[in-house]
Amino acid sequence: MGVELWLLSWAPGQGTEPHDHGGARGSFTVLLGALDEDYIYPNSRIRSAVGTAGSAVAFGPDRAHRLRNGSGRSAASVHAYSPLLRPMREYRTLTDFAGV
Repeated sequence: MGVELWLLSWAPGQGTEPHDHGGARGSFTVLLGALDEDYIYPNSRIRSAVGTAGSAVAFGPDRAHRLRNGSGRSAASVHAYSPLLRPMREYRTLTDFAGV
């Protein structure tokens, strides 16, 4: 089965496009700074959260999101995926996500 780990650094203003994780389950923990997250589940509305150092989020394959460092300071996070991350699908907007 395996686990894939990513250690990411985030410059101020840096972020991702809306995406899912190709059917993988996963989690991420903010190690330094803060990350803004917008996320959606199928047939749901977009929700927002701010993760600060020490906060963690776990998710299943039925979720899409985008992350952004909205602060003026650097941030860092660690992400884990299982099974190994398949190609992620990017979306124009989170509302384009229909689920897996």
